[in-house]
Amino acid sequence: RVWDLDSFQCVDVVPAGERNIEGTALSVSSNVAARGVWDHTRKAGRVTVWDCATLTRIREFEFSGCPCAMALLPGNRHVAVGCLDGTVCVWDVQTGECRAELPGHARRVEHIVALPPAECRFRGCFASVGLRDSDVRVWGVGEDGAWRCMAVLKGHSSGISCL
Repeated sequence: RVWDLDSFQCVDVVPAGERNIEGTALSVSSNVAARGVWDHTRKAGRVTVWDCATLTRIREFEFSGCPCAMALLPGNRHVAVGCLDGTVCVWDVQTGECRAELPGHARRVEHIVALPPAECRFRGCFASVGLRDSDVRVWGVGEDGAWRCMAVLKGHSSGISCL
């Protein structure tokens, strides 16, 4: 459910068949939130981006993957969605287009964290970790405008459970 925290009223309910909310993301600075669900009846994933100030849907993305983790990237122009198959998809919030499918994790993507622009030398920077991965991947936009893995942070002795 999506709740209005001023009135404490429910403003949206996840439809039947979409009971598994797989991931959420919140951008407190600009009142935007995202929710990812797996639709068991259609065997499809969906991410909904919300304007929290007006309680309206900004955009919905539907795709064949199961959204497991997500982060709204700085500026809220993109949402990074980690999937069950180990890929990270970067979606354009305005157009609804998938800008990049980024492979690299051996298993489902467990966590994604947006990195503040002041702390990362790459545009659109975020980090992700897969299920039982012992590496953290840092993603961003290269000088050519393409999304890619900018670094793999190695050295952890066992799987990483959160970022």
